[in-house]
Amino acid sequence: YVKKLPVNPFNNLSSIAYVDLATSFADAVDGTTSGWLYKKETAEFVINWTGTDSEGVNFYDY
Repeated sequence: YVKKLPVNPFNNLSSIAYVDLATSFADAVDGTTSGWLYKKETAEFVINWTGTDSEGVNFYDY
């Protein structure tokens, strides 16, 4: 298991914000309140950063 998540390189935060199962990551991501978003029900972690890469993929979809 993961003992510690790295610092989010975009906002320099390593904090984790819980996202309710009924809330999509797209609705929760804001890039400023935490480094990472977490859904405990599905054990998913995603980066908390808005925007897309050069291919148009959302950063939180990596």
